Amino acid sequence: MSRGIVQEVPLYAPAAASDGLALTGCADTLAQSLAACYQCGKCTAGCPMADAMDLMPNQIFRLLQLGALERVLRSTAIWQCVSCYTCTTRCPQSVDCVGIIDQMRQLALARGMVSNRQGRVVVFQQTFLDNIRRHGRLHELSQIAHFKLRGYLKDFSLRELFRGAALGPQLFQRRKLHFRGSKVKDRAVIQRIYARCSRGFQPRGPSIPGHQPGSQVAESRAQRTGLEAPATLGAKGTAHD
Repeated sequence: MSRGIVQEVPLYAPAAASDGLALTGCADTLAQSLAACYQCGKCTAGCPMADAMDLMPNQIFRLLQLGALERVLRSTAIWQCVSCYTCTTRCPQSVDCVGIIDQMRQLALARGMVSNRQGRVVVFQQTFLDNIRRHGRLHELSQIAHFKLRGYLKDFSLRELFRGAALGPQLFQRRKLHFRGSKVKDRAVIQRIYARCSRGFQPRGPSIPGHQPGSQVAESRAQRTGLEAPATLGAKGTAHD
């Protein structure tokens, strides 16, 4: 088990107070959210997938605070996350934990840093989103067919191709699978949502123009406490959609 990595990730680094909070790869709103993390560990304590991760959730956020973006992008932990939102709900600082991890997945995919071990995870997510784009809601049979086909073409594993096939009759019997799936009436709305999301994701490089870590930390605290951020820390950063 990889919990020994805890010893490799420093819980306090004086240099991180300024340039260490570069928060590489995150959109400005997520960067501000991440800056509020003080490593209480509640995200890791409540995560149902922590035992399967090579980095614990709180370690992911600390590494990002320290600027170790590549180590996070190459980890399997960001792909083990099931987006249950337990971490986000439990966080006393209201850090958008799931949003940050999802951003890391997007960035890893955009930079081609996804390992072969996580290939089927990516295929599943892509076929799921494609299915929703076409129908507006999940059509189980077409989702399964596309996932199995694309997964097989990726690694040619017959074992994975027929894995779970015995569950099919049981799911039909319990009416969990349907030959004819339903579609939403106004699929144009779905297309607009997808188009807007596609425009909204812009992978960031090693630096964020105009990023002022000290200012964002102070203003994040000011929003939570109702106090005004000190003017000496600089102007408020611009949030991107």
